[in-house]
Order: sequence, then C-alpha cells, then structure tokens
Amino acid sequence: MPRPEPTGEHPFPTGVGWPAEEAEREDLEGMLLDPVGEFVITDNYDLNRYGEIEPAAGATPLAQPTAVGAPVDFVAPVVLSHSFDEWRLQPTTHLTGENLEDAPVVAENTRTAAPEPVGGDVQPATFNVPNYTTTGDELAGCTYYKDRAGDPISVRGGCDARGAAEQEDLERRSHRPGPGAGDLHGAVEEDPGHRPDLPDR
Repeated sequence: MPRPEPTGEHPFPTGVGWPAEEAEREDLEGMLLDPVGEFVITDNYDLNRYGEIEPAAGATPLAQPTAVGAPVDFVAPVVLSHSFDEWRLQPTTHLTGENLEDAPVVAENTRTAAPEPVGGDVQPATFNVPNYTTTGDELAGCTYYKDRAGDPISVRGGCDARGAAEQEDLERRSHRPGPGAGDLHGAVEEDPGHRPDLPDR
C-alpha cells in the first residue's frame, strides 16, 4: 500500500484525568495527553538530578515528610510513558535551563518565609548523623561513591551499610557539630544495620 501523504497537522491531545488503575494507564501509554483535574506536587527530590517533579492527582499531596503540596497546572500536552517501574508524563520538547518557558507545567512557590506559629515554647533541634555508625569495609559486597582521586568515601550499595566507606571517613563525619540550639535534640539517619545494639532510625 502507498504511504499516506503527511497532512502537516499535529496529533490532537486527549483530555483525561489521571487513571487510578494500572490497566487504564497502559491503554494510554505513548499517547499525547492533556491532563485534566487538580494536581499538586507531592515530591521534588529528583528535580535537581533528573529534572523531575512528582505530581499527585487531587488537591492533597501523598502522605510523606517531603511532600510539597504546590498546585500544578498543565499548560501544554504531555506523553504518558512507563520506564524504571514508574509512570511519567513527558514533555514534547527537550527542556533545559534555557527554555523553561516551554515546560508543560507551571507551579506556584507555596513556601512561606518562616514557619507558621504552632504555640508552645519547646524548640526541637535535629542532628543528621548520616549513618556514621557503620563503615562499608566492615561488610562484604559494598560498592562506593568515590572522590576525584578515586578514593572510596561513602557506601553506594551492595550491602546493608549506608555510611562511611572506611574508618577515616567515619572519623571525618564524627567531627561534625551537633545542634547548638533547641530544648529537645534528636539524631536522625542512624542506621543500625549490623549494629543490633542501636535503636532503629
């Protein structure tokens, strides 16, 4: 059969709300969509690394400590894709820092200049100890993040440790100051790992 002549017209996006079921999303995979309904940013952890934000359908972000909650408006069509076990709404244009005006979503910065008053007079403070209680060289199978000289500095994966690679890295982390203010102090990111004597983080 002869190939049909191109019409020069772009495909028309399908207006659709976010499908709740996996099978419904698979029906739309690869299609040009115009998302309808309310969306909010529920996570922006991968924004700096991969240029990704995680929207949640509805007016409320998913329950998690890093939820953002800023409303999102889709101002251009997107393509639904599935990769690395995640569903994504992809832009139709390659985005860089030079063409942010072409982004298919806009969001308002809802962060306040200071926390809202909650009452009371107890001030908590936390100290992120980055799992300094374990070192990778104590366990088998660990892989590492390395510095510019190629020296391992922190555990990347392959084992249960999440902290320093070697004793010298552990000592460097141990010199970090703790919280100097606050009435109630808490240490976070402690990883008991192979240290059953430590409480779970």
